[in-house]
Amino acid sequence: PSAATAVDSAAPKDLRQECQKLVRCTRLLHALVKFRGNQCRRSAALLVQGIERTLAALGSLECFLTEEEEGECADALQSAASFLNDIYKELADQPDIFGKYLVHFLSSFIMLEDRKLAVLAPKRGRSQASAMLEPGICALLGACPSKDKKHLHMVFLGKGMQGSHYLERLNKLDSKYQVHYRYQGKK
Repeated sequence: PSAATAVDSAAPKDLRQECQKLVRCTRLLHALVKFRGNQCRRSAALLVQGIERTLAALGSLECFLTEEEEGECADALQSAASFLNDIYKELADQPDIFGKYLVHFLSSFIMLEDRKLAVLAPKRGRSQASAMLEPGICALLGACPSKDKKHLHMVFLGKGMQGSHYLERLNKLDSKYQVHYRYQGKK
């Protein structure tokens, strides 16, 4: 997936083709996680890297979209974001397989999201794909063991000024999870 989702820093020549390639990659990753979870666990580092690259490609393609091109690629980017959301939900639904790797998926999302917000914020504000990914990320956050969340908190504290942005994003996601996604039981 890394080679297939690589998007240069310059705008791609055929944006529609790049968007379709991204959708195919996210669909493939989703099928791998859903149907071949045990085999994916053996190469979890590659899976983390593949999902991170796919998420980065989604963010960079969103940055390249202009008003005219948005109509052409908007459906493809929404589809890719939907598949990524489903990937995160599948990872959260399989904590016995991916349990110790969930924190890596979560940290890569937070770090990429912070970089993407720095690029997109002056132009458009929060992206639509980020909003689509939130339920999956909150499910991932709920499935993360508390000791891993504490460890992630400590790692972000050690990152200096940049770590404060990561911590802020982690705390926002955690509060959204607590308010909107955490099952409270019967009332």
